[in-house]
Amino acid sequence: MPDDAMPDDAMPNDATSGDGVSDDAMPNDATSGDGVSDDPDLALVRRLVRPLAAVASRPDVVAEVVRRTVADHHAPHRHYHTPEHLREMVAEVERLTGRLEPAVAGAIAFHDVVYDPRRIDNEVASAARARTDLGGEVDDDVVATVERLVVVTDGHDIAAGDVLGALVVDADLWILSSPPQRHDRYVHDVRAEYAHLDDAAWREGRSAVLDRLWQQLATVGYRCGGEEDRAARTQRALANIDRERTALEA
Repeated sequence: MPDDAMPDDAMPNDATSGDGVSDDAMPNDATSGDGVSDDPDLALVRRLVRPLAAVASRPDVVAEVVRRTVADHHAPHRHYHTPEHLREMVAEVERLTGRLEPAVAGAIAFHDVVYDPRRIDNEVASAARARTDLGGEVDDDVVATVERLVVVTDGHDIAAGDVLGALVVDADLWILSSPPQRHDRYVHDVRAEYAHLDDAAWREGRSAVLDRLWQQLATVGYRCGGEEDRAARTQRALANIDRERTALEA
C-alpha cells in the first residue's frame, strides 16, 4: 500500500516571466483582480510548467503535457491523490527552498500520475510515463532525474547526498505533519481509495505502512529546512501517526 478541459490560449508573444521564460508557453485563463488564477488546476499547471519550460525545446508542448497530467489526477477513484496533493507538495517545496527546480517540478507532476491502489508498480509506471511524455521535449538529464525522483517516492528511501530526493520525499510526506484536521481528512480519503478492502485487510495493510513511516521518521525525521523546523514537523508527524494507530486499533 502506498504512504500516501483548460483553454489553450497563450498570452501575447512579447510577454515573459521574471525568469525569462516566454509566457507563450503558459496556459491562460480568467484571473481575479489581483492577477491570480481563479482556477486552482490552472494555477498549479502554471507553477509546474514555468521551471520545466526553461529546459524544454518546445515549452508549449510541455505545458500541454502538464495540463493532461494534472487532469489525470481527477479520476473518480482518486480521493487523496488529487491535484490538491500536488499543490501541497509545490507549496512545501517553495516554503523550504523558495524555488521549484525543473526536475522537482517534473517529479511532483508525475509521481502519482499512474495510481491504482490494486497495483504495486505505480511509481515505476509513473516514471515510465514521465519518460514517454517528457522525453525529447525536456533536457535528457532532467528527464532522467525526474524518473529517479518518481521512483524514490515509492519507499521514500534516499541515498546519502541526494538533495533533490530528500526535498521530494519531504514534500510527499508533508501530509503526515499537517494539522490534525487536514491529516484526518487525508486518512479518510486514502481509506476511500482502498474501498475494495474490507476493514480487517485495511487495518493490516495500513498498520504496516504506519509502522514503517513511524520508524523512518523517528530515526531520520524530515531532512530539509532548518533544524527547528525539521524537528517540529517530525514531532507533528509522529503525533498524527500515533493518533491514527490508536483509531485503527479501536
